[in-house]
Amino acid sequence: MKISKAESEVFGLKIGRYIGNITNLDVSQLETDVMKLGVDMCRIKVLGSDIELFDKLNSTNYHYELYNLNYYNKFSFDSVTEADVKPELHVREVVDPEADQDFIAVLSNLLESRSWVEYDTFLSKNLLTEEKKKRASFEFYSSFSKSNDGSSYTGLMYFEEEPIGLFMGLFKGDVFFGNLFGLIDGYRGKGLSKYFYGFMFDICKMRGIKHFENEVNIFNFTSQKSAISQNFLPQEIYYNLTIYPFCNLKSGKFKRLTILDLSALFDYLTNTYEDYMIVNIKRKRYLDRNGYDSSMILEPIHTESRIFLVVHFMVGATIGETTYIDLKREI
Repeated sequence: MKISKAESEVFGLKIGRYIGNITNLDVSQLETDVMKLGVDMCRIKVLGSDIELFDKLNSTNYHYELYNLNYYNKFSFDSVTEADVKPELHVREVVDPEADQDFIAVLSNLLESRSWVEYDTFLSKNLLTEEKKKRASFEFYSSFSKSNDGSSYTGLMYFEEEPIGLFMGLFKGDVFFGNLFGLIDGYRGKGLSKYFYGFMFDICKMRGIKHFENEVNIFNFTSQKSAISQNFLPQEIYYNLTIYPFCNLKSGKFKRLTILDLSALFDYLTNTYEDYMIVNIKRKRYLDRNGYDSSMILEPIHTESRIFLVVHFMVGATIGETTYIDLKREI
């Protein structure tokens, strides 16, 4: 696991990510990495064939969310004899995303439209606001044409003189992996998306690329229809998950308590949140010992009816045990 500096800066949280996709989650390694790096949250992508995945996640006692289910498509350019062409359409490469007003307008429209699907939950809505999500997404998709060393491509598609869509991705060996394909409002559902593949085919053919792969949300039916029309073959399904350990004690979001055990914690909760009841509590012990030196409590994450708390019982500067508490206002 590595810290994602760009995301951490946007969201104000210490965010960890694994490079690449996980075939079989090693939960012991996950817990080791979480404690070593002290992350607030981490995002992982795990192959759907890991049938014990949710049992493993539950064993950590971390709060987690499933935010997307995606499948991978694969297509061989060898099967293409002639690409679809429409005279009114043309594509140019984006080389300076920060100054390219057409690129900014199209990408902003795609992110605003929410044409993808994510599962919104109590934590994600309160931590990863729509504004922050869009900012992080904009910076990520802009990165494909920033300081490009030839390993990626961003194409802006025009209908006559109007920018209407874009596609981007990475060249990996003999594969072009597409990260984003999209048309702006007013041009969707008109049969234009198939022309992306024609432009992409020409670009990849010049580079000797043999295959195209992309990732499609299982609820994005428009993208699925487009892929099927081009004879793409689904390959694998992945779970996209966000895990919330909240172990970044240096964030300034924690305050020190004199509570040293669970009994005292319940007394504290009863007195401090008298209008709320505990609806869920999870505990994870890291050190085998009977007592702790101090405790740290995360600044409450709440809405009008819900509160989420994290309490770390400490041995010096080390987390010995963590308790995750979900509270709901009593009616």
